[in-house]
Amino acid sequence: MPFFIFAPYIGTEYLRTMALDDLALMTLALGAAERGTRSVRPNPRVGCVFELQDGTLIEGHHAICGGAHAERAALEKIHKSNLNPKGARVAVTLEPCSHKGKTPPCVDALIEAGVKEVLVPFLDPNPLVSGRGIARLEAAGISVKQGVAASKCFALNREWLWSKKLGRPFVTLKIATSKNAIAVADDRRWITSPAARQHAMSLRARVDLLLSSGETVRVDDPALTVRDELGNVAVDQPQVWIFSQKQDLGSSKKILSHPQWKWHHSVDLRASLESMTSQGFFDVMLECGPTLSKAFLDSSLVDELWHYQSDDELSGMSFDMKELSNFELVERVRIDEKNNLYKYTHKKRNEENFFKN
Repeated sequence: MPFFIFAPYIGTEYLRTMALDDLALMTLALGAAERGTRSVRPNPRVGCVFELQDGTLIEGHHAICGGAHAERAALEKIHKSNLNPKGARVAVTLEPCSHKGKTPPCVDALIEAGVKEVLVPFLDPNPLVSGRGIARLEAAGISVKQGVAASKCFALNREWLWSKKLGRPFVTLKIATSKNAIAVADDRRWITSPAARQHAMSLRARVDLLLSSGETVRVDDPALTVRDELGNVAVDQPQVWIFSQKQDLGSSKKILSHPQWKWHHSVDLRASLESMTSQGFFDVMLECGPTLSKAFLDSSLVDELWHYQSDDELSGMSFDMKELSNFELVERVRIDEKNNLYKYTHKKRNEENFFKN
């Protein structure tokens, strides 16, 4: 007999005659997870959907670091609505945690709720969780199904997932070149167009931390802020670390207006990245000149590369694409009539290798 379900994440009632399949249920959980914003950092974005025995769907998502995880957020809604979670099917975009951090373990809440089945995409690479959450659920007699929408769930938190696996932040290098040069000799004009530079703001806005060099700051006087098309500075800004052995800004002044910047003096790049991880950074971007860029590339510490290229031919330091032999082109975006973006991923940092290692 047909019955109604209530989906609070969109506030609409639907007529349904059968239970959702695994992929459909996880897709709803992904939609819930996407509601998470930068306020969840350094945690990943996670969504959860309960399909109750009467057909009701209740979602939850991790909204803020230190707040309720997705599973507990959904259970709070269930209890407030005087509904019964016993016997529910649950889809979660990441393996439920089994350790106590800022909040109690989510597996405890699921076990106490008496759910019958939990769908997960893959094991959490966090060594505090990996496999333990699933083991706890199965030991309590709860059926666990792995591999549901794994690719989509991986894409949602790719940088965070790799950071946990690598023990350091996921590193993206952004470069801008003309058709034949990465640095223009004795010429401070912009290499790429305003549209390309504004497009790059989306990358700045994504990351936790921007890394630059003292030389870049002294020569280019960059603001290193996230701004809109009108030049308005966003309220939420990634931090900025400037790699330099001397605290000399030269004549540069724009960086002084950045709300969160500091000097960084270490020459050990890997140790520097590990230090960033301990401070809660998992997604960082290099926005610097060729010297520091090459140092990170030579150390195999670049996981993704965004190459903005104009069609102009300018004199200056050449850019040899052979240096990117360890990278594969994954996407080309035409920004405007004279500018392209080429996205490269390190061959060892693709989805296949994440699940293989």
